[in-house]
Amino acid sequence: MMMFRSFIIFVMMCCWQAAEASEHKPLMPFVSAISYLQDDSVTELSLAQVQQRFQNGDYIAVAQPFLTFGINRKTAWVRLSITNPTSMQLRQSLVAAQTWVESVDVYLQQHQQVLKHWHAGDAEPASDHLVPTIGYMFDVDIPPGESEIFIRGKSLDPLTLPIALTSIEQARSQQIKTHVVLGIVYGFLLALVGFNMLLYISLKQIVALYYSFYIGCFVVMNLNNCSK
Repeated sequence: MMMFRSFIIFVMMCCWQAAEASEHKPLMPFVSAISYLQDDSVTELSLAQVQQRFQNGDYIAVAQPFLTFGINRKTAWVRLSITNPTSMQLRQSLVAAQTWVESVDVYLQQHQQVLKHWHAGDAEPASDHLVPTIGYMFDVDIPPGESEIFIRGKSLDPLTLPIALTSIEQARSQQIKTHVVLGIVYGFLLALVGFNMLLYISLKQIVALYYSFYIGCFVVMNLNNCSK
C-alpha cells in the first residue's frame, strides 16, 4: 500500500512539474517587456491615470509572466509591450487570469487609442472567455508595429495572473496537454479511492474508508473549482 501511494505521489509531481514548466516559459516574441503596478488608492484609477503612472516610471518590471499578488484586495495593472514586426494583424491567444479572479479587464491599444476592450471575471455572468482549468482567455488581433496590452485584475481570493500570449494553435495544444495531465492525476486519485475501498471491504480497515472519503472530497472539490 505504501509503495502504491508513493508511486501516485511521484506521478502527480511529475505531471504538475511538466505543466508548470510550460506555464513559466517566457512570453512569446511579440512581448518585449512586462511590468505592473498596484492600485491602492481609495478611488480606483482609470486607464488614463494608469497609463500616466507607467509613463512616469511608477511600475515594477518583471521577467516572468506568471504573476501572483496574494490576498491584499488591491487592484493590479499589468502592461505588456508588444512588437509585431510583420505588416499584418496577427491573431494571438491571451491567458490573462485564473478562473477564480473576480474581475479582469483587457485593453489593447496603439498610439494611445484603445482598439479593443474585454471584460470578464468570476463575479460576472459566464462567458466564452472562461476556459476551465486554464483561466480567462481572449483572442487578440495584434496590429503591426508597436502596441500595448493593459490587464486589470481584482479578486477577493489570491490574485493570480498566469499571463501567456501564444498563437491560437499553441493555445489549443496547451489546453489538450493540461486536460491530459489533469486526467492522469484524477485517474490515479480515483484509482486510489477504489483501492482503499477494497481494503475496507476486504479487511474492514476503517482508516482506509476515511482515506477514500478524504481523496474523494478532494477530487470533487477541485473538479468543482475547475468548472467555475
